[in-house]
Amino acid sequence: RCGLQARLPMHILSLDTLRVGGWEHLAAYARIAGLGFDPVHNLSSLDQMLLQHSNKKLILIDTPGFGPADVDDMNNLAAWVQHSQLADVQLVIPATVRTAVFKRITDRFSQLKPSKLLLTRADEIESTGVLLDLAIRSGLPLSYVSNGQTIPEDIEQPSKASILACLSERKLIQSNLAHTRQEAA
Repeated sequence: RCGLQARLPMHILSLDTLRVGGWEHLAAYARIAGLGFDPVHNLSSLDQMLLQHSNKKLILIDTPGFGPADVDDMNNLAAWVQHSQLADVQLVIPATVRTAVFKRITDRFSQLKPSKLLLTRADEIESTGVLLDLAIRSGLPLSYVSNGQTIPEDIEQPSKASILACLSERKLIQSNLAHTRQEAA
């Protein structure tokens, strides 16, 4: 949206260079959107690329997902983020994730000090109340919600109205559950 609608000069960098097809998929999106894109193979190259594109208003940095075994890579990225002081870290998690897994993910990535939560796959959940529940559990404000595969059309910024609708839906579900339990009793 920043590049297409607002016409901000921007660039995308991806550190996700080890996973097969990781950066190539993002490069295709960038090409279609007419945005600059570069794969970045390590953190020292990242500093060079940021300097090279310092004339851009916005630079998005895609990072790989880190599993429990990727402690060293995570620590290195956390140190870079802390040193950078320019990075606004957003934690990207599918809305379809189970609560226990969500907790493990938010705990694992807490050392990056994310400031916002971006939820994907919202079109695959049964209730939009899940979005609100995940945001509350994370303690982070929602920056964006992705409702499908079409970029940028399916990426939305949550509004007060949509959050209130989640709360209303949640109340309705709880009311229906209570009514069902009464009938069963």
